Amino acid sequence: MTYTVSGANFNKDVAAQGTSINYKENKAVKSEGVAGSFAGVVISGSVTAATDNTYEGLLKEADDVKSQIMASASSAKISLKALMMKLSGADAVKLDEDGFNLTDATPDDMVNIIEKIKIELAMHSDDYVNYGTAVSKDKIESVTGSAATAASVESRMQGADIAVNDESVAEVKSTLEKSKELKPLSENTKNYMVANGIEPSIAGIYQAQAATSSSISADGVTIGRCVNAISDADFEALRPGIEKIIASSGLEVNDNTLADARAFIDAQIPVTKENLEYKAQLDAIDIEKIQADPDEMLNKILDNMKLGGKAENTLVTGSPIDDIRTALDTINRAEYSDVANVVSKGETFTIASLKLEMDARSFRIEYSAASVSTGNSEVRNQASDVQQAADKAYDTLVTARVLMSANASVYLVKNNISILTTPIDELNLMLMEYEQADGMYEEAQIAYTDVLEARKTLNEIVRNPARVFASMFDKMNETYEAVGTQIRGDLGDSLKKAVQGSADDIIKELGLEGTDEDKEAIKILAANNMDMTKENVETVKSVNAMINNLIKNMKPETVLNMIKDGVNPMNASIEEVNEYLTEANDKASKDNEEKFSKFLYKLDRTNGITKEQRKQFIGIYQMMNIFTRDAGVAAGALIKQGAEVTMNNLMTAYNSRKHYDMDAVIDENTGMAEVSGIANYYSALFMANGGLVTPNTLKNVDNSSGIGEQSVEMFIEQLEDNFDAAAEEQYYEEYLKEQQAAVQAGADILRQIRNADTEINSGNIQAVKAFLESGQFPDIRGVKTTRDYARDSIEKIGHKEKLSLMYEEMKDETEEELQEVLSKAGDLDTQIDVNYEGFLDLRLKDRTIGYIKNLALRHDYRIPYITDSGSTGMLKLTLVQDDDNKGRISVNMLSSVLGKVSVEAKADRESLGMYIVSDTAVSDEGIQLLDDMEESLKEVFGFTNVSVNTTKSSDVPYVTYEAAADSVATDKLYEIAAQIVKQLAG
Repeated sequence: MTYTVSGANFNKDVAAQGTSINYKENKAVKSEGVAGSFAGVVISGSVTAATDNTYEGLLKEADDVKSQIMASASSAKISLKALMMKLSGADAVKLDEDGFNLTDATPDDMVNIIEKIKIELAMHSDDYVNYGTAVSKDKIESVTGSAATAASVESRMQGADIAVNDESVAEVKSTLEKSKELKPLSENTKNYMVANGIEPSIAGIYQAQAATSSSISADGVTIGRCVNAISDADFEALRPGIEKIIASSGLEVNDNTLADARAFIDAQIPVTKENLEYKAQLDAIDIEKIQADPDEMLNKILDNMKLGGKAENTLVTGSPIDDIRTALDTINRAEYSDVANVVSKGETFTIASLKLEMDARSFRIEYSAASVSTGNSEVRNQASDVQQAADKAYDTLVTARVLMSANASVYLVKNNISILTTPIDELNLMLMEYEQADGMYEEAQIAYTDVLEARKTLNEIVRNPARVFASMFDKMNETYEAVGTQIRGDLGDSLKKAVQGSADDIIKELGLEGTDEDKEAIKILAANNMDMTKENVETVKSVNAMINNLIKNMKPETVLNMIKDGVNPMNASIEEVNEYLTEANDKASKDNEEKFSKFLYKLDRTNGITKEQRKQFIGIYQMMNIFTRDAGVAAGALIKQGAEVTMNNLMTAYNSRKHYDMDAVIDENTGMAEVSGIANYYSALFMANGGLVTPNTLKNVDNSSGIGEQSVEMFIEQLEDNFDAAAEEQYYEEYLKEQQAAVQAGADILRQIRNADTEINSGNIQAVKAFLESGQFPDIRGVKTTRDYARDSIEKIGHKEKLSLMYEEMKDETEEELQEVLSKAGDLDTQIDVNYEGFLDLRLKDRTIGYIKNLALRHDYRIPYITDSGSTGMLKLTLVQDDDNKGRISVNMLSSVLGKVSVEAKADRESLGMYIVSDTAVSDEGIQLLDDMEESLKEVFGFTNVSVNTTKSSDVPYVTYEAAADSVATDKLYEIAAQIVKQLAG
């Protein structure tokens, strides 16, 4: 039996930080106050990092990154580089499968991504190996005492996804040594642990045994029977109440449990259900047995460390990972009859009680409503009540299946929730709060319960595809398979052999190609007693493909967006849901950029690929990962024309649709409604298998059997056969190293990104860092170029609206340039040739313009202009104004006469003061320029006094204002700025 430890803290090192592992729960609203209208003047070159708890804290490298990953990024002082360092090549392959976007992930997103990947791999893969920072086997041998054990520790630490370095090895060493010093638990030690709520961890037991070496603990708790021990008569008087408490805890009332209760009273420990349960758990701990199996102890330590805990806080009572695995396995394998049997016995509906029923399933007669006697009304009412209770409990189980992911399970364990013995409905309530913590549903104004019910419906579709078959065949058969697309076990080996033996004959008779999809469809038709026709095979294949698409893409946020967009999975067909998912994939531009970028990274580093293959591979990738809807429609068009759906034919049809910009919507007006099911099938097939399309896989397929003449289904089989996960991991190892280097940034860069109200993420760090280092305006190459914008930009300075429109146009240009490459790089009839570095430049350019556009919203401008020499330069302009109509203007640019200058102008209603720092001495021509500027400002704006002060400095700073975003500069201030810039430019 598993007991809940009263007062124990599963993971003190995490809980002490006061945060949950779920970053959503810890997102704090960050605000930046400004003291006074002109407070916070910052001069570049002399920046003092802010002391707020926002992004500068991310610069601090974590000594114990793994444990801090489990806390929120809002409180953990951890950089994006440190977070990236926790990802291995295997993690990155999993990232691709789950569609995570590292380039646009914020630190909070990264914490959640890493947490999810690590936990899911730990839950589901026994052979997962993390290639972390290496440490010598000699170092490990010094810890473990033997070369054989050292090799085992290293591989097991890597397999547990724990960084193998001096610190982690030392932590394991210290904990293993401490575990060897533990002694069998005395009654005094157990009572001390109960009294003080000390968890049964290595450190907890070590502490308790040290404290109980004397009769009085350090906290003053008397150990053993005190002087004023309860008398026999008094104990007998209390005994009836004590026995009730013992019974309520699920323990047997006997001499041992009564003795425990009496010892509690003597030691002034409350006799409660929780304390008695915990004492029974401590009684079951056999220290000598634990110490006799050091491998098992090491397993427990590694399990705790990979969930983010310290080694010394490892519980000796069991592995939390084992509990999580048990919980996930139980809720996903449980059947209605198991639920009904638990309920009919009046037991509390927990995962533990459900598992007991499942374990006993082969030794009992299963409950069914029909087995209850209906001889009288009382029995009928009882049967009805049990049926209703079973239905309600099964709905609770379905809810748990949707909510209890590996991540969510760890969240519960980290919060000291016993996931096996807590009622499942209580677990569901906790997880509902967990999912709603970030306000996503409230912001969308969609009820969380509506989304949850839709997810439950979709989950049942995935688990019970026979229901979908029934609706599509317009009939219901009681022998339809109810638990997935496997042949039912009760059909026996004879049917399995019959299907396997006759499959080839059926395939030949129906004129099928004999792909795995064909064989699976025949198996399902046989298992469900359906007619073996080509049409039925195609229908089953279509349903299977769409269900696989649902499994891969149906996330809570997807369901939320679906309902927002008017597609309710509760009453939509699976075809409608699949079509929505396909369209949503086409719209996910940032994510598509990320996926395509990584494909190009690997393509550039895959040897033995010809120029023609490169073009073909890019086209196949785009078709199966980005424009899956167009590809599905192209396949439908081939079917309508009676053409074979080979890869060559599909690529030609796909490129033709894109070339002529044909509408991809299939409806009655297009004449293709009759093949819409085929289009949905192929779209779903592409989305479900797009992750297999890598350069190395494509090269291997093409070299072994050729791509062009294969059918699409056979091609996908070849992808599965040739996908090499180990090779993909190696590509990602190098990719992650480059990402780690790319996201390093100083406090000034992070401050400038933050001040522009731009997200801190890898893409923006790389973009802003490159922009600041170059000092050049991005090279836009759309319909209008940077030089086109530069020709009349100074004229726009006097008009805020024109400046805003200019940045809008620039952002449209960079987005269109990026999308042009993203959509047409694989077209056989285009001259677009792109590699990873070139595509990365396009992505960073787009993000840079986005950053510049955001700066402009706070009256802080970066403006291209034509210099006196005819080249394209960039000037910086910031404006800020207070409520008294006093304004400040800051300009940094290259002047035709004064050289590089930084100007700060302060204006009120009647006067203007200018302070100019120049990198050259002011010549006679410069003096004349300043005199002319003074007179023109007086004349145009009516100032009675204009003063100009100049100084020479080799270091020309740029003055900006923290308060710029909070002010509203007047049209006059913009006009003054334009006049100053015009005269400086010459």
